[in-house]
Amino acid sequence: MWSIRIWGLEFFDIFYNFFIYCFLGWIYESTYVSIKSRKWVNRGFLNGPVIPIYGCAATLLYLAFFNDAMIDVTMSRTAVSILIIFLSGMILASLLEFVTSWLMEKLFHARWWDYSNIPLNLQGRICLPVSLFWGLLSVVMAEWIQPLMDQVVAQIPRRAGELAGYVIAVVFCSDIAVTVAAALQLDRKLADMQRLREEFAASMERLKLFESREELREKLADSPFYTYFGNKKMEFEQNVEKWLEKYKLLAGKREEESSRIRTELKNRAEKLRAAYRKQRSSRLNQMIYRRIFRAFPHMKATRGQEILEAWKERIRKRKK
Repeated sequence: MWSIRIWGLEFFDIFYNFFIYCFLGWIYESTYVSIKSRKWVNRGFLNGPVIPIYGCAATLLYLAFFNDAMIDVTMSRTAVSILIIFLSGMILASLLEFVTSWLMEKLFHARWWDYSNIPLNLQGRICLPVSLFWGLLSVVMAEWIQPLMDQVVAQIPRRAGELAGYVIAVVFCSDIAVTVAAALQLDRKLADMQRLREEFAASMERLKLFESREELREKLADSPFYTYFGNKKMEFEQNVEKWLEKYKLLAGKREEESSRIRTELKNRAEKLRAAYRKQRSSRLNQMIYRRIFRAFPHMKATRGQEILEAWKERIRKRKK
């Protein structure tokens, strides 16, 4: 397998080029975001020190410009060859970024990055300034990084490199499986929590504990989501008593009616608590969520955005 050649390039070289560029991309992204936020951030979708989009883009360029047919043109360092590398890198990386953004949104119902506030963007997935940066980075890669990379990969002992390659592949695939599973579960949790919140709001509306639907929406919007899922039992039950007092004042209902409502609300609270317990995550998933929220602070869910923001805020408060 390691000796298979693709466009004249050995799979062993392609494999290690991919992972080294994944690692270099992770160093760049994590350093940039950490400096910007003034705290360490493990950037990227995966938990390990790799960002595959960098590896994929660099590998495509490596295959296109360092194969037997193109290597002489690439290394000629003429204005034409540099322009071709710049445009090719800009187009390939931008296309890859657009497709990745679209696929992740469809799969996880979330926008992981958004360039909407940057001029000349396309659906907020890519933008001209970043695309130009991809083109510049491609030239830097072809002119300086890749020749050095060839020397580094050539120094890897063949037998040890092949054995290490299997380990790297297993760890990488495991990271993908664990992270994708956690992200899919996060999407389901947001959808389920949003549904629970809407069901609770509907119950409150039916009982007419608030003067208007607008007042109810304001109350739910301004309060922590876990209060309404019964996660904090005492706080929830205290709220029930407050709402009942308000209900009696507004509607002038008899004590028997208030008792019926109290029972109904407490039953609803117990159901919500049971449903909420089912939504609790394993410690591993909780760690993954915390890292993802730090790595993508501006991530937007296409469903359950209010719940997501409350969740992130709760994690921030816990850290303090």
